Amino acid sequence: MTDRNELCALLPHAAPMCLLDALVSWDPESLVCTAVSHGDPHHPLRRNGRLAAVHAIEYACQATALHAALAARAAPGAAQRSLLAAVKEIALSQDYLDQIEAPLRISVWRELALGPSAIYRFLVEGGGLPVASGRLTVVGGLGGCDQN
Repeated sequence: MTDRNELCALLPHAAPMCLLDALVSWDPESLVCTAVSHGDPHHPLRRNGRLAAVHAIEYACQATALHAALAARAAPGAAQRSLLAAVKEIALSQDYLDQIEAPLRISVWRELALGPSAIYRFLVEGGGLPVASGRLTVVGGLGGCDQN
């Protein structure tokens, strides 16, 4: 799946908050995708013309939501939407995402699934260098972040 519209249709966010652009790979425990929206001067999360690196967490949340949606397709009846419950062990190596010229590569790994809850580890890279990493705890489904 490389069509952005098809990918965004699986996420709980509508444009312009659908931040992911392409799915690279996925399996039942992990997913890798890319994004170029961090370079958009009209990015919805920009403040004072800048996109803070902390917003890499939103990219990771959307990657977990995509993983959950794809897993739900593979296992009909599985919950595909969840709520973000915790963000832990965050490490940021940049101040701003908008200073990265290369596409972002977002990788998520489901470390633990307990019924409708899950813990994911994530890594966001730009130009082959780490930008952000950490853990996300989601409740209510197989994974993903939804603010509804």
